[in-house]
Amino acid sequence: MKNSDKSFARYLLVQSLYQMITSKSKIAEVVIQLENNNFETIPLDFNDSNILKNKIDLKYFKNIVLIFSKNEKLIFELIKTNLSKNWNYERLPNVLKAILISSVSEILANPEISIGIVTSEYIKLTESFFLGKESSFVNAFISKVYSLGIGHTDVKWKRNYFKVLKTTCN
Repeated sequence: MKNSDKSFARYLLVQSLYQMITSKSKIAEVVIQLENNNFETIPLDFNDSNILKNKIDLKYFKNIVLIFSKNEKLIFELIKTNLSKNWNYERLPNVLKAILISSVSEILANPEISIGIVTSEYIKLTESFFLGKESSFVNAFISKVYSLGIGHTDVKWKRNYFKVLKTTCN
């Protein structure tokens, strides 16, 4: 799989999480709707640009969804405790919530992923939806989450860190 296939998986994940938030559905219901749709393309923008389904790393997408499903409480706790004092989760735009949930879920799903990849991918996604300071906000948020130890270079250390973190939030 190419890196762009994972980028498209992230885009689909943000769309799915946005749908979950706005429709108050479970993420599993949203994924089932996607699968039952038998879609061939996914709209990318208002210029009739589409992503072909076979260009999306669906395995990567489903892995992150699974991690979100299993760790929803932990993910929301990580988001809420790492927002700066000027930001309130409930007042964030739903798209921004979806981007934060997606980024934290991906970090949990792939603790060995570099901060540079996660940051640049989610800044690009944020810039595709917002024109203001939101991309700086996402950058700072991801850096803060990584500073908790997620950015540790030892993969075994990261996995142990998350095991401890998961048990404390459950």
